[in-house]
Amino acid sequence: MLWAAQSILVCSGILICSLLVRHAWVWVRSIWKRSAFSNISARAHLSEHSNQDKAAPSSLDSAPTSSYSDHQELDLYRTLYWKLQNLEHHQDILPTAYQTLNTLLDDVPRGENTDHSNSILSIDRYDHAALQRFVDIQHDMVFDQYDQYLQRRMSGGNPELFRTRGEAEQWLIRNAPVKYVDGAWLGNIHRVTTPFALRPVTKIAYQVLSEELGDGDLAKNHVYLYQEVLRSTGITLPAGDSPGFIQNDLGMDDTRVWKAAVGQLLISLFPHDFLPEILGFNLHFELLTLDTLKAAKELPSFGISAQYFLIHISVDNADSGHTAMALHAVHQYLDVLKEAEGPQALQAAWKRVQAGYVLSKRLGERDDLANSDRDSSLTHEEATIIQILRDKAAVSHRLHCTSRVKIGGLALADWLSPRYLDDRRQQRAILSGLGNASPWIVKGNAGKSRLINELLWKGKMFGAFTVSEVMAFRSWIESLETAEPFSKPLQEDMTLFETDPSRFWQAKRAGMTWPCFTSPETTESLREACNNRAQRALTESPDFHASRPLQIAERSFGVLRPLWFAHLCLLENTIRIPYQTANPLMSCILRILRAELGFSAEADGVNGADELKEEGMYRSLLDLGRGMVQRRGLADPSCLKDAFGELDGSCALAVKFSYSMLSWSLRPMENLGLLLGLSRAFLDMEKQVTVGPFLDSTDREALHRVVERKDRGFQECLENMDEDSAIRRDYLLGYLFGQEQLQSLFEP
Repeated sequence: MLWAAQSILVCSGILICSLLVRHAWVWVRSIWKRSAFSNISARAHLSEHSNQDKAAPSSLDSAPTSSYSDHQELDLYRTLYWKLQNLEHHQDILPTAYQTLNTLLDDVPRGENTDHSNSILSIDRYDHAALQRFVDIQHDMVFDQYDQYLQRRMSGGNPELFRTRGEAEQWLIRNAPVKYVDGAWLGNIHRVTTPFALRPVTKIAYQVLSEELGDGDLAKNHVYLYQEVLRSTGITLPAGDSPGFIQNDLGMDDTRVWKAAVGQLLISLFPHDFLPEILGFNLHFELLTLDTLKAAKELPSFGISAQYFLIHISVDNADSGHTAMALHAVHQYLDVLKEAEGPQALQAAWKRVQAGYVLSKRLGERDDLANSDRDSSLTHEEATIIQILRDKAAVSHRLHCTSRVKIGGLALADWLSPRYLDDRRQQRAILSGLGNASPWIVKGNAGKSRLINELLWKGKMFGAFTVSEVMAFRSWIESLETAEPFSKPLQEDMTLFETDPSRFWQAKRAGMTWPCFTSPETTESLREACNNRAQRALTESPDFHASRPLQIAERSFGVLRPLWFAHLCLLENTIRIPYQTANPLMSCILRILRAELGFSAEADGVNGADELKEEGMYRSLLDLGRGMVQRRGLADPSCLKDAFGELDGSCALAVKFSYSMLSWSLRPMENLGLLLGLSRAFLDMEKQVTVGPFLDSTDREALHRVVERKDRGFQECLENMDEDSAIRRDYLLGYLFGQEQLQSLFEP
C-alpha cells in the first residue's frame, strides 16, 4: 500500500506523512475549531462516478499550492453537503465518512468542562433522574435568557438578531443550508434492518422525524415551511440537493452553518453502529434555543413570517414534544441495554449518548465561543514532538515534492512546510492524526505501537531518528489518554477498506445491518429487471389496473416469510433526505410508511408524546410478520437475517429476491417510481394475507386497517403524478414487475 516507497522512509517527512496517509481521515485543520470535516477531503475517496459531478465545484479535483484557506474549507463543506444528499451517485465516500464520524466522536471530551453542571459530561454515571434534571435545567436556562431579552426589549432595546429587514433576509439565506436538512440526523433511523429488540426505541425517534417531515402533511413539513418563509420574502434559491445550491454567489458563506448541516447528514448515515450517538445528538438538537425564540419575536416586526420558528417552539416542548420524546428514547434505549447486557454495557453506551449530545452542541456553537476554552498550550511531550518534526521537515520536506499522495487536498511537501508546522491549529491536527493512527500508535503503550518498532533495529525506519528522539516519541505515546474512548463502536482496522470500498460494504453486510448498494445476489438493477420482465406487459396495459388476487396457500409460508419482511424496505429510504421530502408525492409516501410502521392515523394536530401512550394500539407490518412466524411455532427472529432464512434453502428464489429488494431500495431517487409500483404490488399480497390462514383475528383486523390506509396512500400517489409523466410510467412498470414476480414465486 502506501508504505511501498521504503527507499525514502529514512526522512522524517515520509515517516510522519506515511502514517498520516494511512489515516488521512483524522487529518483535520482542528477537530473542534474550524474544520471538523476537513479529513473527508482525501481525494481517493471522492473520485467522481456520475455525470452529476461535472456540474459540481472543482475544488476537490486539484490540490491547492498554498495554505488551506477559509474559502477552500467552505467549499469542502458545500461539496460534502451536496454529495451526502446524493449518495446514490457517491457511495464511495461512505467508508471515509464512517471513519470521520468515529474520529469526531472519539475527540468529543476535548475542551469540555466535565465538572460544570451545564455540561452533560458532569453526569459521570447514567442516572434517570439526573438526566431529567439536567434537561430541565437547560430548558430553564433558555427561558431565563429569553426573559432577560424581553426585559431589554421592553426597556427600549433594539432587536438583537437583525437591525433591518435586509439583515433578516440575509440571515434567512445564510442559514438555509442547515434549515434545508432539518431532521436529517434521524434520516436513516428505524429501518427494517434495525435489530428487532431496538425497534421500540427507534420508533420513538422516528416519530420525531415524522413530525419534522410534517407527518405526511406537506404544509407542516419543516423544510417546506422554511421554503415558504423564503418565498414570501421574495427569496429564491436553487434546489437544496442540487449543485447549484452550493455555488459561491448566493449569500450562504457561513462556514459554521455548512459544518452544522454536514454534521447532521453525517451522523445519520450509520444508525446501527452509532445509535446511542444519534439519540444523544437528537436530545441536544431538540432542546429549544434562544435564537429560535428571538427569531420568532423579531421577524414579524420586519414583515416576515415567523411560522417556521413558531412551530419549533411548540413542537420542541419538554412536556409532550420532541424534547420529551428524545429524552424518553434515551431512557428506553439504556434500559433495554442494561437488561440485555448489564450495567457495564449501560455505562459504555451512556458515554456514547453523551458524545452525540456534545457533538450536536459543538456543531451549533459559534467559532469564537466554541474555541475560547480549547486553545490551551501544548504539553511538554507534544511540544517536543512538534519541534522534532519542525527540525526534520526544515531540511527534508522538499525531497518529497514529487509524491502523488495528498492529505486533506495538499501534497506531502505542503504539509511538511514550516508554515504548517508553525501554525498551532495544524500542530493540533498533526498530533491528533498521529495519536489516532492505530495500530501505529497505541495510546499509553509505546511497546505495542508499530511506529516505535519501525524506528528500532530491523525496523524499516531505523536510523531516521536519534535515540533521544525515539525516547521523545515513547514519552509522548505513554502520555496519551488511555481511558475508554467516548465513542468507538468498532475496533476493526479500517485501513482494510481504504482502497476498496466494496470490501467495506461486504464486511458490514455480514450481520444484515448494513445492506449494500450492490450485493452478490443482485445481478441487475431494478430498471434492468423491470425492463426484462415487464416491458411487454406495460405495452399491453399502459394504465394502472389492480391484478387478480394472488393465491397464497398455507404451505407457501416459507416463500411469504422473507418477502413479507423484505418488502418493508422498499420505500423507507425515500424520506432520508429532508429536502427531498418537501413535495406532495413524498408526503403521500410518508403516510404509507406511517401505516406500515404502526403509527396512528394522521390527524389535524400533532401526536407528539401521545404516540408513546398508544403503543400497542397500532401494529406494524414487521410486528405482524413476527406474529405469523410465532403462530407457526417457529423461533421469533431477532433481526432481518433471521427472518430471511438461508439462501440455499427450500425457498432460495424468494430469499434471493428479498436481498435484491434491499439493494434496490438504497437508490430511492433513481428508482422512485419503480419502487412505488413494486411496493403497490406487495399491497396485493398483504390483502391476500388478510383473508388467509396466517394471522389470528386480532392481527387480521390490524392488518386490514393498515391495508386500507396504504390503499388510500397509493391512490393519492397516483393522483400526484401527471398522466404521461416518466414517474407514472415507472410506477406502472414497477407494479407489473412486482405482480409478475409474486405470481411466479407463489404460483410456480
